[in-house]
Amino acid sequence: MKKLQLSIKTLLVTAVLFISCSENEPDIEEICTSENYTVNFDRYVDETVRTPTNIGQIGKTTAFSYNEYNLLSSIYNYNIDNQNINDVLYKCNNNVSSMFTNVYTYNSENKLITSITATNPSASYNLIYNENTVEAEGVLESNMYNGITLELNSNGLVNKILRSNNYSVLEYDANLNLIKTTDFDLNNTLLNTIDIEYDQNPNSFYGQLTSVYLDRILRYFNESTEDGFMELAFDTSLESNFPYFKNNILKIYRTTGNSSFKEEILKREFTYDNQNYPIEFEFITVGYHDSTVTITYK
Repeated sequence: MKKLQLSIKTLLVTAVLFISCSENEPDIEEICTSENYTVNFDRYVDETVRTPTNIGQIGKTTAFSYNEYNLLSSIYNYNIDNQNINDVLYKCNNNVSSMFTNVYTYNSENKLITSITATNPSASYNLIYNENTVEAEGVLESNMYNGITLELNSNGLVNKILRSNNYSVLEYDANLNLIKTTDFDLNNTLLNTIDIEYDQNPNSFYGQLTSVYLDRILRYFNESTEDGFMELAFDTSLESNFPYFKNNILKIYRTTGNSSFKEEILKREFTYDNQNYPIEFEFITVGYHDSTVTITYK
C-alpha cells in the first residue's frame, strides 16, 4: 500500500510538472506540407577515426547513421573514456524537427521560424522573413541576439550578418563554397579576415541538414565569423557539423585588421579513393600535426 501511495504521488507530481511546462512553452503550430521523402547521395560516411599524433592523447571515433530517407539520423562519438550520441529527427518535409538539444518548427513555406533549446526553453529565438533579409530575435544559450539580421543572396546563402556591435560580409565561389569572410565594426573598420581554400572533390555531407542552415549560421557566427571559424577549424568533424560546403576544406587562414600576415590556422592533406572522395587526411592546426583522420563509407 505504501508503494502504491508513493507511485500515485509521483504520478501527480509528474502531471503537475508537465502541465506547468506546457503552460510555459510557446504556442507553436507545426505546419507540414508534405511527407518526408528519399534523397540520394553518392556516398555515405560510416565512421571517422581520429588517431592523435601525440601518443599521450586519446583518439575519437565518430559513427554516422542514416534513416530510410538517407538523411543523417545520428552522430555517435566515443573513445575509451566517454561516449555520446546525438539524434537527428525529421517530422515532415525532410525538415529537421530536433537535433542535439534543439527543437525546430517551420512555416508553410518550409522556412525555419523557431528554435527552442529543450533543456532550457528560455534559450529560444524566432526568425522573421522580409524578402532577402531574416531577423533573429531571442536568446541563444548565453548570447542575446538583440535583433541580428541576416541578408541572403539570390542562392539563399547568407552574405551579410548585422549585429548590434559589428557586422560580417561573406563571399562565395562558383561552387557556392564560402571562401572569405570579413568582420567590421560599426565604423567600417576592418577587424579580421578569414580565407578558405578547397579541393575540387565532393564533400559527402553536402546536402544534409539543409533546413537548419540558418540555425547553424547563427550558432557559429552570432558574435563574429572569426570566432565561428576558430571553433570549426579545430574540430575534425567540421563537415558533419557544418555540411554546407560542396567541396572539402584544405586550408583556413586568418588575418587581423589590415595586417599583411595571413596566419594558417588549419591545413588538411587528403588522400582520396578512386571516386575522389577523401578516405584520410592529416589534420594540422596552426602548424602542429594534431592527428590523422581516416574515413570509411557505407
